Amino acid sequence: MKRVARQANDQGISNFPRTTITNRAPKTAQVIDQANSCTLLDNNLRDVCYNDFRSSSRVAKDLVESFTRQKHVVLRQCLADDKLSPLYRYARKRATTGANDSYVPGAYSAYGDFFMDGLLLDVLPLAEQLTGAKLFPTYSYLRVYHRGNVLARHTDRPSCEISSSICLGHEAKRPWPIWIEGPEGISSVELAPGDALFYRGIQCAHWREPLTEDLVAQVFLHYVDQNGPNASWKFDKRTSLTGLK
Repeated sequence: MKRVARQANDQGISNFPRTTITNRAPKTAQVIDQANSCTLLDNNLRDVCYNDFRSSSRVAKDLVESFTRQKHVVLRQCLADDKLSPLYRYARKRATTGANDSYVPGAYSAYGDFFMDGLLLDVLPLAEQLTGAKLFPTYSYLRVYHRGNVLARHTDRPSCEISSSICLGHEAKRPWPIWIEGPEGISSVELAPGDALFYRGIQCAHWREPLTEDLVAQVFLHYVDQNGPNASWKFDKRTSLTGLK
């Protein structure tokens, strides 16, 4: 299948002043085709799934209310533990053939990866339950951070109306915090492997301070409201998701 290639500057970051809130603990892209990407696949990767959000209506209600109020919420163990190992191995291998990220120098990234776009579809029903809206998937973005990498404070572009940032794994003693500013103030969020932060990236500024550990693998899954002002960004204005007819 022909892989849809994009430069790293399509990652979903809008123009913004590169500032950090200091009083808070706050080469040319190399592209491989999808056939080569498939050679990196673990057999178990096809079975990737998320925990059933509907298993506890009480927890679901609390999460929905929290997301509505704060514009962001953390879902612990969004990905089942036994699925993380093949995902993490794939991310590590994929990073060796992905693009050198233009926004986070020294990090490696992949826009619209075949399998990460599959995960984008898997998580779609969960994102719809959290938001109470019917959503279009737009794109996935895989990034592997290394020691010293920084994510500047920013808001996202229109195709990232609803986003999920999922930690696939790390080489670290503790999770690397992501800082996010919502209606109730600034929060520091630590994501263990498998945890997900769902957030309204256009409305909520977010950032990370320099990584002091060795490595963090993160996947970003983006969506737009089917009935909202950004609906035209369905599939990030591609004809389809990667590999789908």
